Amino acid sequence: MRVGRLGSAAVTVAALAAVGGVIAWRAGEVADAVRLVPLAAVLGAIALHAVTLVLRSEGWRIAIAAIDGCPLDREAVHGANAGAFGAGTVQSHLGLPVRVALLRRWRGDRAPRPLQLALADLPIALAEACCLLVLLALWQPWLAVPGLVVLAALGPGARAACGRWGSSRPTVRGVAVLADARRRVALLGLAGAITLVAAGRVWLVLLACGLPHGAADVALLCGALGVLGLLPLGPAASPGAVLATLGAAGVGSAMAAGLVISASSIGAVAVYGLAVAAWCAARRGVAAWSGRAPEGARA
Repeated sequence: MRVGRLGSAAVTVAALAAVGGVIAWRAGEVADAVRLVPLAAVLGAIALHAVTLVLRSEGWRIAIAAIDGCPLDREAVHGANAGAFGAGTVQSHLGLPVRVALLRRWRGDRAPRPLQLALADLPIALAEACCLLVLLALWQPWLAVPGLVVLAALGPGARAACGRWGSSRPTVRGVAVLADARRRVALLGLAGAITLVAAGRVWLVLLACGLPHGAADVALLCGALGVLGLLPLGPAASPGAVLATLGAAGVGSAMAAGLVISASSIGAVAVYGLAVAAWCAARRGVAAWSGRAPEGARA
């Protein structure tokens, strides 16, 4: 386990060093491109990514509620995700263990088992991956086929798994959200919204940086960001994705776009974390003033 963490850290450092090398190599070009990016575009990208964080937290809450039919309050879910997203900006693989640890610490016995919480991420990841494949059909139409096939199989597959192993292997209940038609539709709706908002952020950044921003370009970059985001590259994932897909249009502009995407991701996580902290503090203040504990809303 320790060797794996050291390896991930080494990959992250190497990726950051590679990005730093490209910036140093094209320092003037990158600096000029960054200066031309309007502040309004950066703020817009931050706002759009913050929306995806909220939607992703709501999706996770729906997935958790399906495990035992008892939803956790939004304060706990959004609070745990705020910490997870913060950890994920440094290293994407840190997000899940931090999220599970925080939720278990705050809600103790009320929270599902750690492995169930970990597995609850799978339905969200599958739903987003299918929506991304459908989006990538704007670049290569045939990619919609596997996305639609997996989407159609999610419900029957989850019902079969929960029916066969749900009682003997409680961990399988982590994917129970896909076996519940109402919750599955809600989760897929959120995944679709996340994909569209993320595509809007990419389009905005490409437009602001003077890069090709047609539907196929946006779809391709969204796919690259999704793939590289799975690797332990940290903040270097976004510049790497833009360079790999649109570097031919100009290294300086591509690097600037990658830096804006990374910066807006970090900024959105900070905004989300501060907003969640303020919201939780306000709820506790109101509860203390009224003399009762805040009630969690139902999913």
